[in-house]
Amino acid sequence: MSKRILIFFLLLVASCSNSPYQERFIVSGTYLEVISFNQDAAKIVYQETKKLENIFNKYDSNSEVYKLNHNIGREIKVSRELIDVIEIAKKYQQLTDGAFDISKGDLYDFWKKVMQDKKVKNLFDSAKIEKLKKSGGISQVKVDRGSQTVIISKKGINLDLSGIAKGYMVDQAIRELKKQGIDNALVNLGGEVYCLGRNQGKPWRVGIRKPFGNVAKTIEVVDRAVATSGNYEQFYEKNGQIYSHLIDPERGYPVEKKFLSITVIAEKSVEADILATAFFIKGRQLAKEVGEKNPSLTVYFVTEKGIEKIN
Repeated sequence: MSKRILIFFLLLVASCSNSPYQERFIVSGTYLEVISFNQDAAKIVYQETKKLENIFNKYDSNSEVYKLNHNIGREIKVSRELIDVIEIAKKYQQLTDGAFDISKGDLYDFWKKVMQDKKVKNLFDSAKIEKLKKSGGISQVKVDRGSQTVIISKKGINLDLSGIAKGYMVDQAIRELKKQGIDNALVNLGGEVYCLGRNQGKPWRVGIRKPFGNVAKTIEVVDRAVATSGNYEQFYEKNGQIYSHLIDPERGYPVEKKFLSITVIAEKSVEADILATAFFIKGRQLAKEVGEKNPSLTVYFVTEKGIEKIN
C-alpha cells in the first residue's frame, strides 16, 4: 500500500557504558540494524529476515507472492509464513475499516509511478483510479491452512505486502532470538523497531522527534514494538495541496496532510506496522476505537503544535 520509503521519525538511543555488538545489513531494500550484547544476534536476525524477504517480495519472480499474483485462479502451495501474513492482513482489513488492504497492489503501483515520474506529476486520472480502486478484494484470496495453499479467485487482485511484511519479519526474527536463548536486542528494519529485553538492565530508549527538529519525547521500551508513519519526506503536491505518499485504499487517492507523523507502540511489530499506517489514513477516531479494544496500545500523533497521546 505504498506504505513508505523510510520515514525516520525514530531516533534510537542506545546509552551503554559497555558497547554492545552493532551490525547493519540491507534487507528488503532498506537498512536492518541489530544491537545486542550477544554477538550471534545479528546473524540470526539477518538470516531470518532474508529468508522471509524471498517469500514476500512481489517483484522477485521466484517469490511465493509473485507466483500467486501471476497465477490467478490456480491453487498455489505456499509457506506457513505467507499464510500467516495473509490471515493477519484479513483480520486488520476488518479492524481498520478498510484502511489496510493488501489486495490493491495495482492501485499502489499506479501512485508509485505517478510520484516518481515528474512528467505526469499533475495528472489525476480519475477514471483509471476508480477502476483500480475496485480491482482488489481480500475476500477473494482463499487460504487453506490444512493443505497449505492459497488461491486468488478474482482477476485484478495484486497482493502487496509492503505494509505488513517488515513488521512480520521483525516479529519472526525476535521469535528466533528467543528460541536460541538470546534475551536482549534492539532490531530495526526500515523503521520497524522491536526492543527485546533490556539494555544493561535498563529499558531501551526510543526518541520521537519532530521532522527536521530535535527529539520531542523519549520513551522507554521493554519487550515492545515501535513503528512510525509520516509524510514530510515523501509527498505529492497538486494545486497547492500536499498529499501523503500513503494511499487510502478505499478512496483510491493519497492521504491529505493532517499529521506530521504517527507512532504506535504495541506488543508485536506487525501490529504496530499496520496500525501506524491505518491511523495516518483514518485519523484519531480509528486510533481511539482500536485503542479501546486493545488497551496495550500506545499511540502518539505528532502535529505542528506538538505531540498528542491518544491511548
